[in-house]
Amino acid sequence: MSNRIRKAPSFLIYLFTSLSINSPAGALAAPTNVCDEKSLNAHSLIVKNILNSMLKNNPQIKSQESLVQAAKSNFLARKAFYFPNLKLETQPILSYQQSGLNTGTSGSNTSNNQSPYSYAYQYTQLLNFTGQIETEIFNLPNFNLMQSSWYQLKSAQESLSNVVNDTGLQLLNAYITAQSLNQALIDEQKVVDVYKSYTNTQQLLLQKGFSSILEYNNQLGNYLSFQSKVNNTQIRFQQALEEIYQLSAYRLKSNDFIAPPSPLCLPQIRNIDQLTSIITKNYQPIQENIYLSRAYKNLSLAELNKYAPKLFFGYSMSYYNQYGNISGLDNQTYTQFTSYPYFKFSMAFNLGGREIFESNKNKKLSDNYLELSKSSYNFAERELTVSLARYKYNISNYQNYKDLKEQSLEAIKATQGAMLTGLIDFSLFLSSQSLLFLSIENESNSLIETYLSYLKVKRLTSDLIQSTQKPF
Repeated sequence: MSNRIRKAPSFLIYLFTSLSINSPAGALAAPTNVCDEKSLNAHSLIVKNILNSMLKNNPQIKSQESLVQAAKSNFLARKAFYFPNLKLETQPILSYQQSGLNTGTSGSNTSNNQSPYSYAYQYTQLLNFTGQIETEIFNLPNFNLMQSSWYQLKSAQESLSNVVNDTGLQLLNAYITAQSLNQALIDEQKVVDVYKSYTNTQQLLLQKGFSSILEYNNQLGNYLSFQSKVNNTQIRFQQALEEIYQLSAYRLKSNDFIAPPSPLCLPQIRNIDQLTSIITKNYQPIQENIYLSRAYKNLSLAELNKYAPKLFFGYSMSYYNQYGNISGLDNQTYTQFTSYPYFKFSMAFNLGGREIFESNKNKKLSDNYLELSKSSYNFAERELTVSLARYKYNISNYQNYKDLKEQSLEAIKATQGAMLTGLIDFSLFLSSQSLLFLSIENESNSLIETYLSYLKVKRLTSDLIQSTQKPF
């Protein structure tokens, strides 16, 4: 024991010097809540590039865009019923020949003496042309079908916006996760490197007889445990990067990694009553189902209106020219041209009531989509309430863990010196290490969760992609 006391000063000086040089307080950057405009602009530029890449390359978005174009073409086709229909027919030059043997009458009508005679006609039809232009003056089914196709187009557009915003939300979540975990990895690795130096120091002290095997094993266990957590953070970080690429075909470059801004930089969220009032207008699944309900309602009316008469107005004309042996004489020409306007009424329906059954079917589908729109609203309202609660909870947690990290750094600095005096047990030093690592880990997780909750609120109450051109 006396030998350990005599040797103590030199080794205590070594330990003190080692711990001071390798203190986590020196390894970690000073935390700040300042919202640096330059950093925010840099993040906004990266986000803009990622979102543009997503809009160009995401297969789900491209697929939905094709459906919108198909719905647009369908509407334009239905809208065309307002325009007249033109019908034109013509035939090429035709040659007609007719010959035969007929019985002629000779003598008196009472005579049975008859003698046959032959005939032959041959002429050329130079041109045969007919034309008709017709427009529908009154056709309720076609009007209803046009209305239905319009609402189908609006529904397809809302569906596209929904896919874009959902994909954009996933992409922004992955981006925030990657940026936050990248910063956490930097901080965690620095701290683990310091803890590794503590372990090496404990091993040296153990060899010289100034530490116990228990203290060394506890320090080694701390180091290995934290290194394992760093490895897990690395896996999560790589998963976030891969998700960004899968959603947008964009690879983050080394200069794209910037420390994420504090959640305190986020714009203030309006109260829940104000947000709830704008859900219906801004949450696309609600509008998508409302438009589909209107589309099927018009399909239902189109079937019933088949029992109403249709009114058409048109103009018809025809022209043909013949030349040749038409009536037994050669070199004859016959030309005819006719034209006339007309009105036409028509009705067509199934005597078995098919139109009524089809109308009832489409009415039920309309009711179904209306109920789905109400269900979408209720879902969005619940999600909004939960997201707001999570936002408030996590932003509070973020601040608490941020403060805890600063306190842990101060605790480690204090225990480094006090431990050398023997007045503080080594276990307190280990606890301070654990607390510091825990605060770094949870500060990062709280930052991620705060942003995810904030973006979910924006997703439910606005066009997220338009509103995230400068999201921070």
